Amino acid sequence: MTENEIINIIVKHINIKKNNIKINSKIEDLPGWDSLNLFNIVMDIEKKSKKKLNINKFLKVKTLKEFIELIEKK
Repeated sequence: MTENEIINIIVKHINIKKNNIKINSKIEDLPGWDSLNLFNIVMDIEKKSKKKLNINKFLKVKTLKEFIELIEKK
């Protein structure tokens, strides 16, 4: 799954314009980002990538870059 595909999923779930997201954005600064949206984003990524992801690891990330790197490592 590419960085762009991941960002598209995030944009869909938190209802933000794609050009308002930067790779180094802090997760806490993304409007609409909360635990429910995190869960939905991870589930959507699992479905599309056919990878099983550990949601607990995603709770610890601080930036969008870290979030994407976790998915790419899997």
